[in-house]
Amino acid sequence: MKTLFIGGTWDDNGGKPSKIVQAMSTVLLVGKNTTFMNGGCFSVLEKLLENVEEFEEYGLIIWFADVPNDKQKIIRQIKAIHPKCLLVTSKRNLDNQYPLQELIARALQVKSNLFVEITKNGERYKGKVFDPLGNLWGESEDFVQIAEILKGRLEQLKVFTRVGSEQMEDIVPIPDEQEFFDYAKKVADIFHSLIHGANPSRFLGNLSFRCERGFPSFRTRDVIYVSQRDIDKRFIDKEGFVAVDPILDNVVNYYGDKKPSVDAPIQVRLYSYYRRLRWGMHSHVYIKNAPMTSIAIPCGVVEEFDEILKLFPKSDVENVVVNLRGHGSLAMCSYLGYMKNLQYYARPIPEPQSLE
Repeated sequence: MKTLFIGGTWDDNGGKPSKIVQAMSTVLLVGKNTTFMNGGCFSVLEKLLENVEEFEEYGLIIWFADVPNDKQKIIRQIKAIHPKCLLVTSKRNLDNQYPLQELIARALQVKSNLFVEITKNGERYKGKVFDPLGNLWGESEDFVQIAEILKGRLEQLKVFTRVGSEQMEDIVPIPDEQEFFDYAKKVADIFHSLIHGANPSRFLGNLSFRCERGFPSFRTRDVIYVSQRDIDKRFIDKEGFVAVDPILDNVVNYYGDKKPSVDAPIQVRLYSYYRRLRWGMHSHVYIKNAPMTSIAIPCGVVEEFDEILKLFPKSDVENVVVNLRGHGSLAMCSYLGYMKNLQYYARPIPEPQSLE
């Protein structure tokens, strides 16, 4: 994987290198397919993004550039230009003026896969490695060690699988599942009070339901309905859902002009395997007394299905209720009344995780 590592100060006066970045580069820059720039003129950074084809060759982009506030924040453009790259960012928080919630919000805005918080105690700097879900992967005053932590988690992220989506030409109507919609609005307020991270105005996660031939509400075809991407579930109704095909063949086929949730590939696999399930709710809080998956997996990664399968191997179960380590929870039920009796609690933020 080709790597781009940008650090140090970048301004109109030639900038300045960073000792922290230099130390980290000894671990993170291995092999010939690496580009490393530690401080320089801001105009050089601007030119980096002009050649889109060359920029898209970098599978890993580590962006620790310290840029004056009056300059354009190039970091916000990286994932817009190259959405498939792994992005690592940093934030200097020397006086602890930024709460962790604000750092997470920033990471979500720029779509970082990992970020490093840099603090200072007296003359000693300290780094902490987080992901946008508020998981803490390690901390140290030795930034070579911080680089090792980053490298370890990046190696894990590289092997995870994501599935894209493709719009279909057909129009598929959304059935009215009003009882489910009303329940979703109710629990959205509960999640609002529990989530400590970013975007508290809506719960992070998604909703889904399945209608098949023979269901009273919809008799035309087998379809799964998943909530739209980034929709506020407090006000959700049938217009907030997207129809998707129940078969996942390296892509999620969806109908209409709105994309389904990034977790749609996992939900499709789950509905395909557990044929009795009708309703699903994924949120970024935990469920009391639910079993926990063994490893932390980011949003939208299909290996999450395999982790759930380990806990619920039988395909004929009527309910699948599970806590997703470092992520949240998933409740999929054949009887809506069962889902209504679940109790939720907040994930700890930060939530320490292990690379082992």
